[in-house]
Amino acid sequence: MRPSVLFVFIVLIFSEAAFGQRSPVFLQPESTPKLKWHRPKGRIKPLNPKNFHQPQTLGTSHSDFPNINVSQWFFHDQNETAVAVNPTDGKNIIVGANDYRSFNTLWYFASTDGGFTWKSQELPADQALAFATDPSVGFGPDGVGYYTNGRLAHGGSPYPLNDVVTYKSTTKGLSWEAPVRVFFDSDNVASASTLADKYYLAVAPTAPGPLPPKLYVAWAEYEN
Repeated sequence: MRPSVLFVFIVLIFSEAAFGQRSPVFLQPESTPKLKWHRPKGRIKPLNPKNFHQPQTLGTSHSDFPNINVSQWFFHDQNETAVAVNPTDGKNIIVGANDYRSFNTLWYFASTDGGFTWKSQELPADQALAFATDPSVGFGPDGVGYYTNGRLAHGGSPYPLNDVVTYKSTTKGLSWEAPVRVFFDSDNVASASTLADKYYLAVAPTAPGPLPPKLYVAWAEYEN
């Protein structure tokens, strides 16, 4: 049977002011007939191309577009890439990606000089459930880096064992601590009833008082 989306788990915090506001996109005149599912109809205003400025002349030399090979590896591909910039150090960048030098783990890439040089390495202990996927990265307001992804085991019925983990780096992404499990989906020792997928990480920009920054992880959950 083809899997279908059960729900997406996400946590949001709203201010009191936000609850008192409504976007005009979601308002309709009283005379507008309700749609079949009572869904609000978005309003789209066409733009006149004549209102756009003429595009600027783009550079063509290498100095205009310095391309840096982050992976330093030309024989295997990377995909599902995520990138974040340290709010306390604009030259500090971290990247997460599936890297096909190895199928059982994800890789991290870190730069402390604005992206000119990079360190790349596998995440520690990422192969606990056979292979990992879907990286997401971010920085806290204190400059601490975070890396979230999912891990899957082979086999299983209807789904393999799977979990969601988060790593922490206090070294600007140059090294990472062992992962902390955010979620573990399991019915028994061999399989799970649902499948977590597409994991996303967000870090609160501020934290009150001495409390550490709050991390939020969202994912889609599929069931058979």
